[in-house]
Amino acid sequence: MAAESPEGWIKLLKDAGFYDIKYHIYERRISFAQWIYPVRENSIEGLDSYNYIINSGPFRDYIKWENNTFLKKWIIITGKNLKKIIIGH
Repeated sequence: MAAESPEGWIKLLKDAGFYDIKYHIYERRISFAQWIYPVRENSIEGLDSYNYIINSGPFRDYIKWENNTFLKKWIIITGKNLKKIIIGH
């Protein structure tokens, strides 16, 4: 389990020459069934995933698991990048 932090994304964009970087983090509570879809909750894969979450304290805490739901987060990030075009030498 690893996801880039907002600061990590900003650094990656700056390192790639972007500036005027803006971002917003969105959060939404989502049920296990919504997350696992189109895999069925009661399939072998669904049950394996559910059991992994239930039995993994650090991961369960990280996703803020509660009442068969977790906190889904995503980031929308924008920036500007001017590329210099060199024609000839």
